[in-house]
Amino acid sequence: VDSTPSTVASTSDAVKSEQDLITERLQTLLHDRNSLKVLVVEIFESVAATQKSIDVKGLGKVRTKVIQQLGLPGDSFGDLMTDYLRFDFDGSGALEVNEVYKLLKFHLWEYWKRVHGVKGKWGVPTKSMAEAGFTFVREMGKGNQGTVNLCTDRKGEERCLKCYPKTKMRDLDLDDLKEEFEAMKLLDCKRIASTFEIFQDDKFYYMVNEVYHGGDFETLKPHAMEQGIKMDEEWWKKIFKQCFRALEFMHQQAMIHCDIKEPNMMIKHKDYEAPEVVLIDFGISKAMGSKESGWGGTPGYIPPETLETKKWFPGGDVFSLGVVIFQMMTDKIPDNDKHTGGLFLEGCSSMEDMVRATRSRKPAFELMTPQFKGLVALTEKLLAKKLVNRLKAPKALEDPWFAAPTRRRVTVAVCEADDGPTPVAKESRESGPLQGNHPLATFGILPDFIKNLRNEMADKDDDDDSSSSSNDDDEAEQPPPTPSNKEMRRHTVAA
Repeated sequence: VDSTPSTVASTSDAVKSEQDLITERLQTLLHDRNSLKVLVVEIFESVAATQKSIDVKGLGKVRTKVIQQLGLPGDSFGDLMTDYLRFDFDGSGALEVNEVYKLLKFHLWEYWKRVHGVKGKWGVPTKSMAEAGFTFVREMGKGNQGTVNLCTDRKGEERCLKCYPKTKMRDLDLDDLKEEFEAMKLLDCKRIASTFEIFQDDKFYYMVNEVYHGGDFETLKPHAMEQGIKMDEEWWKKIFKQCFRALEFMHQQAMIHCDIKEPNMMIKHKDYEAPEVVLIDFGISKAMGSKESGWGGTPGYIPPETLETKKWFPGGDVFSLGVVIFQMMTDKIPDNDKHTGGLFLEGCSSMEDMVRATRSRKPAFELMTPQFKGLVALTEKLLAKKLVNRLKAPKALEDPWFAAPTRRRVTVAVCEADDGPTPVAKESRESGPLQGNHPLATFGILPDFIKNLRNEMADKDDDDDSSSSSNDDDEAEQPPPTPSNKEMRRHTVAA
């Protein structure tokens, strides 16, 4: 009887020790990305065999193998079909090795956060505005969460300083603020708002962002008219191409914005002849590996599948952008002062009305500029009610309205200011958005990595064979053949 407590204690210690071993292994994989890549490539190829991609059944096998090899609990990952749809970045209908790599990496990070309670644990530096090197210039705006001020830094460069009063901030709000900062730091792209730092003093939390003086999509047309800009088809084409570039890039980093709308699409400068688009406000953006669910977003822009499942998918951002395009081309951007309701808000007096309109209302595409037939056809594809029928951002960029379809295969989203024909994707991203110390801040699996790994495996098998006795030569397992260039190309993946 006396031994029972020690037995229980020893069992508890054993369980704790086993959990510690699992979390240590995860920590190693998340920080030593090569080890994680080796694991992913080996498991992927054991399932895919000679194929370059896997279907949803194959994804289930990959997840099972990862769970078994790492000793993870069965609920470590999210819903299988949700993952399958979210991480199919290019809309091909199957997952390639780099998509599987990012899926697993994000889920392992989410599991690590749940086990260690990482969310909200890292500290926000404490310093005054003066100590941070900022000088107040003027107030730019005020909202429910706080004020937005124009400031200059030590170099005299203008910065947008968002000030959040601590009296209005709950712990959950602080967690959300940290996650917004984290998301914007990971998404370092010309078409996505730049965030530089976050700090606090006695009264406020501060987030330092780049300043954009060109207004947003609500005011784009009036500003362009004031400058006498010819808003022809080519002008609109350059603008909307930048929007899809931003979505393509963001989705390949396994992030979903969840609140694409006119106020969150800014213009960098007041040069409206050649507007530069920037996406802002990542307060409710979601990592694709997150198990969080909920509508989020803004009524009238939320896609049908999210209203039904309370889950966001990359195609949801595309739907929201379709709403934006339709409303801009028909002058139906929601505006209470002008009594304009918007595509799926007009005539609605309740949330139930909005949900019903989003699910069943057919947009009046005939109201769009009739001479822009290609844009009208594209917008119809963006607003498809069913997620599986809707274009992904890479496919939208290949739409005939933007340019003649190319033979390019998207291996990596190129984040750049490009208004010409869609370029052939590079094998590695020179700007390298994910190069920090964050566990998710990393390049993906490059072709050379797979090539070197296969060669190492072949060399190892050769060494094993040579060490076998001559009597066992006939029974020894032969090493796999070195892959041909053609086979290697089949596994070309993104940075």
